[in-house]
Amino acid sequence: MENPLLALASPPAFDRIQSEHVEPAIRALIESTLAKLDAIEADTGAPSYAATLGALERATEALETSMGVVEHLESTATTPALREAYNAVLPDVSALWAGISLRERLYQRLVAFSETAEARALDPTRTRFLEKTLAEFRRHGARLPAEGKARLRELDRELAQVASKFSQNVLDDTNAFELLLPDASRLAGLPASALDLLQEAAKEAGTRATGSRCRRRASRPSSPMPRIRPCARRSGAHSTIAPRAKATTTGRCSAACSSSGASGHDCSGSRISPIS
Repeated sequence: MENPLLALASPPAFDRIQSEHVEPAIRALIESTLAKLDAIEADTGAPSYAATLGALERATEALETSMGVVEHLESTATTPALREAYNAVLPDVSALWAGISLRERLYQRLVAFSETAEARALDPTRTRFLEKTLAEFRRHGARLPAEGKARLRELDRELAQVASKFSQNVLDDTNAFELLLPDASRLAGLPASALDLLQEAAKEAGTRATGSRCRRRASRPSSPMPRIRPCARRSGAHSTIAPRAKATTTGRCSAACSSSGASGHDCSGSRISPIS
């Protein structure tokens, strides 16, 4: 069976990618990337753009793209199996990325190319690319002694795991959050389509959705397109800007609108409604 992570199209076929595809594809791409990096270092020919910077870009492109797709799915549509597969490959992927700038022979090849006539004749875009690549190598430990590079590899690996765990905790908390409203009075001004979505969410949660009982989840997707609507609890020309199909936490434009004549508050313009 074809692994979609090994044959990514544009746009990626997200619906075909399953958790069982992750480890085989990413580990195969890690091996392929390492082999290509070894080939750049083993090249004894005169350094050129194609043999150094170009080859480095080609060597990492497939892994970077596929891992980016996996990271996107894990952060937006994760499952226990997908998270397990992602966490299984993350340490090795992180070690590979952290180790690129620590490869002494690779750095020497880039430096050697930077001293050639071809490098001095590069167009401005490629010149800047070369400068930034060399600077990135230096910042990420290319000139460190062997023991310093070994310690940096350990730190980078640990940091990647801790950062990923933090992001996953945030995602779990976001998915677990909900705001249950006993009726729709606090949502006055929302279109019927938005109310229908919120009432449907209450039904999905197993809540008695009689009348206008509504439920709002922080992770529920909705269109960010803005619209102008009248402020539900004030008369006059006041209007408020709110994202379409998102529930506001209150029926008024803001806390400052709840009492007229609030100090320093101007109700003659528009305000942005708070979003749950």
